Amino acid sequence: MTIGRLEFSLASGGKGDRAVLRIRVDDAEYLTACFLSEDLVKLVRRFREMGEEGRRFDLFFSNASPFSVSVTRRGPELYLRISDSFDGGVFEDRLPFEMLRGALAALAEAVLLAGGMGEDRRRELAEGLPALKEWRWPVTGT
Repeated sequence: MTIGRLEFSLASGGKGDRAVLRIRVDDAEYLTACFLSEDLVKLVRRFREMGEEGRRFDLFFSNASPFSVSVTRRGPELYLRISDSFDGGVFEDRLPFEMLRGALAALAEAVLLAGGMGEDRRRELAEGLPALKEWRWPVTGT
């Protein structure tokens, strides 16, 4: 199967740079907490690494509870995996590139509008967002 809907959005809760995020995959919904601004800034600097063959790329939520999210490229396909801190596997399915790019860009824009992050991180996120929006598949280099 292939994921038909993907959305990352801010949810109520959390403090400062630590936010609660809602992950929607088709009809399923997951809530998790993460160090959002740090992870998003890292993502806009390194998003092209998602295109490396066989590489597992943690999107954000790397120190999250209870769910983490990663993307892996296998051949021409991307796979989204949601893992939990208990047994490791919750969900994995094929993900269209455009859907991933759109969901990440929409989250970054929402975070910029919401504020609540330091000026340096805000500037880095704003500077990296245009490249993320323009990212094309397949990736030919990092």
